[in-house]
Amino acid sequence: MKRWIAAGFWLAMACTQAFAADDIKPFVRGSAREIAAVRQGRPYILGFWSLSCTHCREDLSLLGKVARKFPNLDVVLVSTDAPAEAAEIARVLRQESLQGAERWVFADSFSERLRFEVDRQWHGELPRTYFYDVDHHALAISGTLNSRLLTHWVQQHVAAGNAALVALPLAAYAADHAPMKPGTMNHEGMAQGGMDMGKGKGKGKGKGKDGSIGVGQDSMQGAGNMPGMGASSISQGEIRKVDKSGKKITIKHGPLINLHMLGMTMVFKVKDPVMLDQVKTGDKVNFVAARINGVLTVMQIEAVK
Repeated sequence: MKRWIAAGFWLAMACTQAFAADDIKPFVRGSAREIAAVRQGRPYILGFWSLSCTHCREDLSLLGKVARKFPNLDVVLVSTDAPAEAAEIARVLRQESLQGAERWVFADSFSERLRFEVDRQWHGELPRTYFYDVDHHALAISGTLNSRLLTHWVQQHVAAGNAALVALPLAAYAADHAPMKPGTMNHEGMAQGGMDMGKGKGKGKGKGKDGSIGVGQDSMQGAGNMPGMGASSISQGEIRKVDKSGKKITIKHGPLINLHMLGMTMVFKVKDPVMLDQVKTGDKVNFVAARINGVLTVMQIEAVK
């Protein structure tokens, strides 16, 4: 018995030292409130990411560049990986010049509970970034960040010390990327306004100055083949994984206009498991996704010929 107690003690000590060595804190219930409480009256950026998320690395790189330009920028980064991966998390953040950011890692196996405490409308898509002003009104963005939006926000709220986020001008963001209409924000949900994901005009795709792509509705191949679905409900993507046993499918997709989400790689449930017999890894597809009881679900899908 004493041997088991001693083993448990040294294991706990090892975990504590791992966190301390990399200065990565365990993100558990109440951590989101703790992060906000110590920043009363101060603007900050809260970013959620993962080692397995390709677009997350793009965001980290951008945040690192902006943090070097604005040393007073307060960035809090939370990895949704496991505490056992703390060393790799620290290595990646050092590589992106973000070793000065406050760093956390999910330390509760019930990740849905942690997400719910942060934002009741966040369903796990990554990267997920929150911009908090001095009054802690928040702008929530799923998907890769736009450099002009990020720089504009920092200039307004960090460099200039502006306290108002509600009237945040998003013209710069709209010029290059998918514009989000202004809305009242708080930490429990996303904007009340919608998101116009389309920038392309006519057929095909339109490119912004930074290379971002807006999808025009006329460019949606096969839109007429999905009865009852408007063009704005149909999204394009590429199958990355088919999980028949789990009734899930992983899709690298463009903007989900009907769900106000930017392009990324995500795992979806499927409405009907038969859909998984109709596609395979590598297929280009048109599909319709919806949020069913809080779960992102593919309602229809077809391979592009």
